[in-house]
Amino acid sequence: GWQAIDSTPQETSEDVFRCGPASLRAVRDGEVQKPYDAAYVFAQV
Repeated sequence: GWQAIDSTPQETSEDVFRCGPASLRAVRDGEVQKPYDAAYVFAQV
C-alpha cells in the first residue's frame, strides 16, 4: 500500500530526523497503534 513520508526535519527517530513511514490506510482509519510513525503522522493530520 501507499505510505506517507515527510522528509522535513521533525523529531529524532533512531537518531535520524525524519517522519515516516506510515501506512495511509492506518492514518485514515485512525489506527495509531500500527508500527513506525503512524501515531505521529495521524497527529499531524
